[in-house]
Amino acid sequence: MLKLNHKNLNVWRRSLELVTEIYAKTDLFPADEKFGMTSQLRRASVSIASNISEGAARKSERERKRFYELQDPLWLKQIRKSKSLFLSDT
Repeated sequence: MLKLNHKNLNVWRRSLELVTEIYAKTDLFPADEKFGMTSQLRRASVSIASNISEGAARKSERERKRFYELQDPLWLKQIRKSKSLFLSDT
């Protein structure tokens, strides 16, 4: 049986970078966003990394693929376009 380790996946490593970036950027948000957008973005970024690692542990290719498909960070790009809360578009 093929054993995949999520720590070897580039997408998982990049998701950790995203978590770091989200935490750094949301530290700059206004205080009134602390329990709103700040919390939501942080939880969502952590969820991406968590789901990728959980997906890698799935036994069937179909199950793994489903977990990976759910983790498209397109939503983040859409937020960046609609809000000027991020300093850079990296």
